[in-house]
Amino acid sequence: MKSIPTICLTLPLPAMAADDALMLSAAEPLSSAYLVKLVFGLVVVLAMVFLFAWAMKKFSLVQSHGSGPIKLVSSIAVGQRERIALLQVGDEQVLIGLTPGRIEKLHEMKRCVQVADRENEAEDSSFRARLDQMMKKGRRDAAL
Repeated sequence: MKSIPTICLTLPLPAMAADDALMLSAAEPLSSAYLVKLVFGLVVVLAMVFLFAWAMKKFSLVQSHGSGPIKLVSSIAVGQRERIALLQVGDEQVLIGLTPGRIEKLHEMKRCVQVADRENEAEDSSFRARLDQMMKKGRRDAAL
């Protein structure tokens, strides 16, 4: 007696499955409706990417270094929220102190300080040399 409602509820399932099969076969991959949906989806995703990039630039969430007349030469943290930075404006260099509530000029450099692109070049070269030695040793061991 209790199984009769269950049977009545499952009777429309084969008809629903047949309708779903018809709907799936109707959306052929090369149909114009499918291609329009595909292109529209692509345009929406690309628009979202460009909108996100514009918002990042507009709200200064992305920092660019060295593109204008003021360049950050070097910077070091001296506390949790304090930094000392060396800025170059044209041919002059200025050492400034940065705190959350204040920016203060510490010193004006008489001669420009040249900072290497890679500060740890000696360490890199020794690491590079060690890596080369170990790779050569590994090749020799594998050849034996």
